[in-house]
Amino acid sequence: MAGAVAAESGHMAGWLTWPKVKASGFSEAIGPIFWRHESGDTRCLVETTEHHRNGYGALHGGFLISCADMVLFAAAEPFLDGGTAVTSNLTCEFLGPGRAGPPLEARAEVLKGTGKLIVIRVLLAQESCSVLSFTGTLRRVPLPDSAAGDTDVSS
Repeated sequence: MAGAVAAESGHMAGWLTWPKVKASGFSEAIGPIFWRHESGDTRCLVETTEHHRNGYGALHGGFLISCADMVLFAAAEPFLDGGTAVTSNLTCEFLGPGRAGPPLEARAEVLKGTGKLIVIRVLLAQESCSVLSFTGTLRRVPLPDSAAGDTDVSS
């Protein structure tokens, strides 16, 4: 997910995000993620809306896991050097319910960023209340050769 750009207007001006063309399909249903790198860590913000709720009114667990996956890529962005990666592992603990309205805030720390693997630890919170703790591993992969249709990621 290379190709981050700085938001140019609104309350998130100056924060990084992926252009609309990269945030299509499933990612578009989650909504935009904004991030900035601060003192070796990455801080991410994700807006929450009514369509992110489950049947009980809390933020849906699938939404939270999807946010977690997107946060991994935002935190790994400086380590990808314009390349890409895939999520190879995501381990999480649900710590409390979130609610629609207030943004989710993530603090991400890259634990290892060498070789083919990038290991990241994150705490996702809302209004200073912990919602989700997770650790994820990304595996660097070559960019697909779209002209040849080569999407082999086994190397």
